[in-house]
Amino acid sequence: MTLKFACPGCGIHVVLDSSAGISKMKCPGCGIDFPVPQLISPTPPPVPPPLPPPASASPPFRAAISLRKETSIIPVMLSGLAIFFGILAVWFVLGTVIPNFKAGREESKRRMREQSEQNQANEADTRLAPEIIQPTQAEADSVKISYPKLEWRSYGTADGDVLIINCPIDNPTRYKLINMTLSVRCFDHSDKLVRETTRKRLTDVGMDFAPPGQLKNLELMAELGSIPASSVTRLEVTIGEFQCTIMTDLDTRLTNAQELLKQFKTRGQDGVPPEQAEAFKEFLRLLEEKRKLTGH
Repeated sequence: MTLKFACPGCGIHVVLDSSAGISKMKCPGCGIDFPVPQLISPTPPPVPPPLPPPASASPPFRAAISLRKETSIIPVMLSGLAIFFGILAVWFVLGTVIPNFKAGREESKRRMREQSEQNQANEADTRLAPEIIQPTQAEADSVKISYPKLEWRSYGTADGDVLIINCPIDNPTRYKLINMTLSVRCFDHSDKLVRETTRKRLTDVGMDFAPPGQLKNLELMAELGSIPASSVTRLEVTIGEFQCTIMTDLDTRLTNAQELLKQFKTRGQDGVPPEQAEAFKEFLRLLEEKRKLTGH
């Protein structure tokens, strides 16, 4: 066992092996003889406290410590305030700036989309609107009703009899006729005018136009009211205003398809031959194509 103790004279620390059995020794520092404490008492002698520092060094040390403690709270407060305002800024950005930015961007996209749709609609209207052509006076006068083929039938309603008039329009001009106004006058047995009505036809929807150089059969309706259809013996149909425009390629194909169907009907074939069914499908396809182009 190693024993550590201090010389009672000079205070030098001495290390001694307890197995040597020495009870008294001479201090190697001051040379006095003294008993080995551990052999007398198992409790080692107290170590003398260290010398206190000089009195002049204590106040500045305490002052420095005090100054450091007083000034160290300022950076902590500043850091706390920075964190607090940072959180407020993040909350403001997330709660106000970003939603407003997104809403503004969506509104801008919506306006751009509406403007694009409006531009497309305007372009479509410009592209599909027929170019109206002013015919010469001779061409305008040449458009007439083919009276030998003027026919009518009637049926009764709760509001009175109605005439359905098959009115053939002879169009010898080079143009397609649209937006035509027709006046119908009905006369009785004594050639007295009993009913007059005005109708507007040839709206250019589907096949509702008069092709150039052809006879267009129109159906006009005339309500007679309290006048019985049996009293009407003569009709006069007068063409009023109309417009002329150029036949489109689609109009030409529609007209040809319709003429082909008329030829099949004239032949009086039994059943529906495959070529007639195919022609009818083509006619319907062309009608749908025009409906999409014109919006009707």
